[in-house]
Amino acid sequence: MSERFHLERLARSHDRSSFRCSADEGTLQRYFTDDSRALREHERGVCTVHVLLDDALAPPKIAGYFTLASETIVPAELPAAIAKKYPRYPRWGAVKLGRMARDDGYAGEQLGVTLVRAAFDVVLRSDAIGAIAMVVDAKNVRLARWYQNTCGFTPFAERPLTLFIMKPTMQSTARV
Repeated sequence: MSERFHLERLARSHDRSSFRCSADEGTLQRYFTDDSRALREHERGVCTVHVLLDDALAPPKIAGYFTLASETIVPAELPAAIAKKYPRYPRWGAVKLGRMARDDGYAGEQLGVTLVRAAFDVVLRSDAIGAIAMVVDAKNVRLARWYQNTCGFTPFAERPLTLFIMKPTMQSTARV
């Protein structure tokens, strides 16, 4: 992550009111700012909300955010070459990259990649719970291609807008 930004878990002390995100018809902004749903879900353990703070400003401004939650993967949904490397369980633990957004003021600064790599880092540093992969639901085909081509995710065969990335791939991608 660049020296300009740092990551923190969302707290009541973060100023969410100035965050502006017009993507997805404003639903990502409303989730984060208007009804405090992000903070409530974070405090109740539904997900963890992580904010990317711009240290070039005083006080640091929220440049983007993402949520992480528990997820499971059914082994039969993975390519056989991957599935054979893991124990034979009905489901494997994974992490869901839920909502992710950047402030409109940072358009063109590749913060999407920064946010995804920060999410990889959070998952790779966590040893509190087992997870073999990260899963994301892309909103559309364009975003699915972006997750695949830019971040290293692979679409599930039967669900092309749902993608996964295994931890070893996260490790190699996070270093790039």
